[in-house]
Amino acid sequence: MEGRSRQSTINSWTKPEEWADWTFVISQPGKFTVVAEVAGTPAASFEITVADQKLAGIVRQPGNATQFRTVELGTVELPAAGQGALAIKAVKDGWPPLSVRSVTLKPAP
Repeated sequence: MEGRSRQSTINSWTKPEEWADWTFVISQPGKFTVVAEVAGTPAASFEITVADQKLAGIVRQPGNATQFRTVELGTVELPAAGQGALAIKAVKDGWPPLSVRSVTLKPAP
């Protein structure tokens, strides 16, 4: 991880067998839109798991490991307030390097 000002980034993630995971706490249950801020070459594929729900992500715009794009992955439902877990993993086939600046859960409309 590299830090820049107050924001950490997973830079040039090159080994598809590695992953990152976090725990989080939500105050109210509900549906959440999962958004990732990533940089990489087109076709960099990844998967995010939140509370046993998997969402696929792919970098579609032209770019490189320093041009971050916001990718909306879909929605998940968290049925109860409290602690949850989130993991981001590589899709191993043809894995190009990827950088991850953030993964956010936003209340869905």
